Order: sequence, then structure tokens, then C-alpha cells
Amino acid sequence: MEEKKIVYKLEKHELASERKERKERNLRRLLFVAICILCIWVGFSLGYLFNRAGGAEPQDITANQKMEQIKGYMESFWLYANDYEDLDETLSDKAFYGMTSFDYDPYTTYMSAEELDEFSSGINLNVVGIGISYAKYAGVPTVLRVFKDAPAEKAGIQEGDQLIKVDGVDVIDKTTDEIREMVLGEEGTNVTITIRREGEEMDLDITRAEVDVTVFAEAVDDVVVLSIYSFGDHSFEEVRHYLDAYPDYEKLIIDLRDNGGGYQTAVEDIASLFLKEGSVVMKLIYGDGSENISRTSGDVCYDNFKKIIILTNGNTASASEVLTLALREQHPNATIMGTTTYGKGVVQTTVSIRDGSALKITTSKWLSSKDVWINGEGIKPDVEVRQDDVIYMNYDEFPEGKEFDADQVDHVIKVAEAGLKYLDYEVERTDGYFPESLKATIAQYQQEHDLEVTSTLNAETYEAIISGIVREWNFNKDKDYQMNAALEAMREQP
Repeated sequence: MEEKKIVYKLEKHELASERKERKERNLRRLLFVAICILCIWVGFSLGYLFNRAGGAEPQDITANQKMEQIKGYMESFWLYANDYEDLDETLSDKAFYGMTSFDYDPYTTYMSAEELDEFSSGINLNVVGIGISYAKYAGVPTVLRVFKDAPAEKAGIQEGDQLIKVDGVDVIDKTTDEIREMVLGEEGTNVTITIRREGEEMDLDITRAEVDVTVFAEAVDDVVVLSIYSFGDHSFEEVRHYLDAYPDYEKLIIDLRDNGGGYQTAVEDIASLFLKEGSVVMKLIYGDGSENISRTSGDVCYDNFKKIIILTNGNTASASEVLTLALREQHPNATIMGTTTYGKGVVQTTVSIRDGSALKITTSKWLSSKDVWINGEGIKPDVEVRQDDVIYMNYDEFPEGKEFDADQVDHVIKVAEAGLKYLDYEVERTDGYFPESLKATIAQYQQEHDLEVTSTLNAETYEAIISGIVREWNFNKDKDYQMNAALEAMREQP
């Protein structure tokens, strides 16, 4: 038989504390579900919005409508929108720069009104300032050229001086454009420039003035040396002014080194001073295949110069290359000396826009009188003459917080070694390795230039050496190997 079983149903009764915990748990679950639903709805809504903007349902719109739509999204959703005072104008400018940017044509570009003014001033060199050109060497703004009779020259600034402060404001870490804005100002106003020369800092008070110098000439023995810095609006008159002063000279050196070009009319007029009337300056070839031949005018020709040498380097470009080829191909006795030129064989036209901005656009390529196109190739000199190797080196910034000693290797050590050798100090090697013997050389340099004598290569010593290289190249004529070679070639002629 089977034993009879009795089952009792047991029920658990919640305590008050347990009921409270269950209610709170259910409330948290409810809130979690609600938040999930809200997130899904927001994500769907934003996704729908941006999918429509991204073309999920493409519609035909004009370019202007598209531009305005993009601007609207940028102004509404961009994280950094509030960082700009006029975001609409900034976005418009970026669009203009973008539509004129092409990898294969680096010369076509949109320019704001301010950039157009700087571009024109850069060609004409006619700005109200102090009359210097400068660049950053090893991260320090360094004077490369002081223009003749400019306020800077009168105040005593020299090539190789390092720009430390402008009106008491440190400029070491500022860009060259920022420094330019600080130096420029109204004519007759004063600016205080703090320079460092061979370790010594000095303040120079300079009165700003109009600087309009693109040409300089002087006689060296029986040779006229004509330096053309740029082909500006007044360069033709400047060249004539100097050449009129040397009517009995027969030998001419035209120095076009570091001349980046300028205006087409200027180079046409200057070529006319040395070539017969009707000579081909260049041939312009346009996109549709049409051609325009630029010729000399022949109003005046300085045919007293029987021998011409043109000095060139890697920064000789554009209009400078036009003049160089025109003279080599058509002057009866013209020679190119130096190194291969830049190689810019295209021409730009600047078109003004009503709001003051402009478009600089490549409109043609140019060929020489003998149909030579130098674009990307440059002009090889008839006689190659290089400067000292240190002139072509990259002057890297000195590593922050570093100091180099014996048995170390670095590119800045290589620059310092080459620089010290160029400055006529005894150097064992110039390959970037720091030999023990270099310590004595550095100590000697530091002592002679009022620097802290550490016998190690530090930032202060390195920057002083680079400044010294620039000064030596400009003031020690024996170190300008290209100019000396040109003068020597002139002396060999009867």
C-alpha cells in the first residue's frame, strides 16, 4: 500500500524593508527602459537628420544652396564654432582657398585683401617699415639682407643679426608674418628692435620710412655689379638710374640670386635695356593653344656692356629665369654662372574681386625664344659654381633641453662643425660626430664671442654660429665663391 501524503502550502510574507527595496528596484528598471527608449528616439532623429544631409534622399540643389546648407550645419553643430568672431566669413574664405588649390598647380590661389596687399608689397618691396629681409634659421629670426639707405641700415642693423624683441615683445617664437606685422607701421613712427649679435644684445631705435628698393649697383674695379632683388613696378627706372652712372663700363654682372620673380612688364622692360629692339623676351602659350610673343621695345639699349655674366642659384625663379634665358640665347656675350635655377615656367595673372580680394591664377606657360620650357627643371648654368656646403645645409632647431658633448652624434653637431670651419676655426671633422678635439674649438669660439664657456654645444652657441655664417657670407667677400668666380672671369677678359 501506498503511504498517504499531506501537502501544506507555505507563503512567505514580506517585511517592510523588503517591500521598499522591491519598489525601488522596479522604479530603476522603469527609468532604465524609459532612458533606452529616449536614446533610441534621439539617435533615430539625429540619424534621420544627418542621413538626409548626407544624401540618403538626394535632391538637386545649386552649389550656392549646398554651400549655405554646409555653413548652417557648421554653425549649428560644430564644436569649435564659437571660437570664431565671424564663422560665416571664415568658412567662405576656406571654400575659396579650396576651389583654387591643386597639387599640380601650386601657384593658383585665392588671396584676401590683406594677402593681396602683402603680395604686391613683397614684389615691389615698397612697404613702410625698416628695410630688411629675414628668415628663421634654427628657429631664430635672422636678418638676411639690409637694403641700401633704408632705416635699418642707418640704425646699424647688419646681416646675420638675430631679431630678439620688437618694442619689448619677445619674437623668437613668433612667425615671420607676425614679426612683419609688428615691425611695419606708419611712416615717421618709431620702433625699437632688440637684436643679438655675437652673443651681445642691443636695442636699436628706428624711425619707419617708405622702403622702395628693388635694385642696387656698384662698380668693382672695371666691372659693374647690378643686383636685382625683385621685378617690381619701379625696377626698370631703378636699373636705368644705375646704368646711366656707368656709361664707359663694358663688363656687367647681373646678380639674380634669391630673386623670386615679379611682374611680366618689368622683366620685358629690363630685357629691352640689353637686347636689340624686337628681340623675343618669351613666348606665352595659353590653354586654348593660342600664343602671344613678348618682345623688347628698344627705346634705350645699353650696348656699352660687351660682356655680361648672370649669377643664379636655386631661388632664382620666374621673371628672373625669363631674363636669364633671354640674355643667354640672344645677347652676343652672356654667360650664366652659379647653380641651377628654380624652374618656374608658368605665368600667373592677378584678377581683382570687388570686395578687395583677388584671384592669382595660372593663365599660360612661357617658353624662351628658342622654345625651351624650364618648368620643374630650371636653367643649368654654363659654369657651375657652388657656395660652401654649409650654405646649403638645413639649420634645424636645437633640441630643447639638450647639450651635446664628446662622442655624441646629431645633425646640429654637423651644422656647428661646418659652420665653425666656415668661420675659419680648426675643426677635425664635419660629419656630425662630436670628437674630443671639438671641445677646445667650441670653448675658443665661446670665449671670443662673450658666451658662457662650457666646451659643449648648447643652443646659445649653436644659434650664434648660424648667425655668424650669415654675417660672414655677407661681409667677407672672399666667402662669396660665386661672385668671386664671376669677377675672376671678367678679369680674364681684355
